[in-house]
Amino acid sequence: MSMCEPCKEQQEKTRRGTPHENLVEIDDRRLFRGAHARRYEEQDYRCLVCSSQFTWSSNRNDLAWTLWQK
Repeated sequence: MSMCEPCKEQQEKTRRGTPHENLVEIDDRRLFRGAHARRYEEQDYRCLVCSSQFTWSSNRNDLAWTLWQK
C-alpha cells in the first residue's frame, strides 16, 4: 500500500511536530542517557491507515521524524 497523505506530511514535520491522528505508539519509549546535553528520547510509531512506521527522536543531531524503509 502506498503512503497516506498525513504520513507524507509527517516526514516534513519539525522537532516540535506531533504525530498525526492515525499514528500509534509501538514498543516502549527509549531513553538514552549520558552527559546532560546528550540525553534524548526515541519513540516508534505505526500508521493505522497505511502501516508506515516512523521513529521520533528528540536528539538534535537526528531528524525529528524518520520513516522506516520497507
